[in-house]
Amino acid sequence: MLKTSLALGHFCRRLMPRSSATVRGMCEFERADYAMSKMRSMFDLDQDSIIVSSYSNLGFKVSPGIQVIGPVVLFPHTVLHWNVKSAQHIDKHSLVLFSLLEPKLDMLVIGKGMEIDQLKPDVHLFLRSKGINVEVLPTEQACGLFNMLSIEGRNVAAALIPPEKISINHDEVYLSNNERLM
Repeated sequence: MLKTSLALGHFCRRLMPRSSATVRGMCEFERADYAMSKMRSMFDLDQDSIIVSSYSNLGFKVSPGIQVIGPVVLFPHTVLHWNVKSAQHIDKHSLVLFSLLEPKLDMLVIGKGMEIDQLKPDVHLFLRSKGINVEVLPTEQACGLFNMLSIEGRNVAAALIPPEKISINHDEVYLSNNERLM
């Protein structure tokens, strides 16, 4: 790791002009505090890591190439169907699995479709009593948070309900059309 830091410092010095004190200051990788830092590329991820690559009103596509119809529970290396009909059916019985896990989760991310309201108070009390940190978000944001925490190597789980409606922007339509052409 120290070799990488020194190489980056040498690389920055060669590419950046010496007249800019600000740029030179940002490239001082030889300092001890930078030598202890780590850099992780997405390409260094375990090939079996679960990442949400897309979703629809029917379900989710997760890497590596798994498609799941309906609500789903995701762990960094596991995909499970989640037996809830809608966000209104989320109760402590549908979340009991997360209280049984060892080691405890760093965070449970719940994606409630398009809804942004919180869980029922008794569900929050149940999760808090079991020491489970929970973040309740619309599914789109929950997928992103799960991906980020999973990439960081955190002990995270996501319980996701597909959204009823999906807003599509022009970039997504363009990318989708280009994928079909290739």
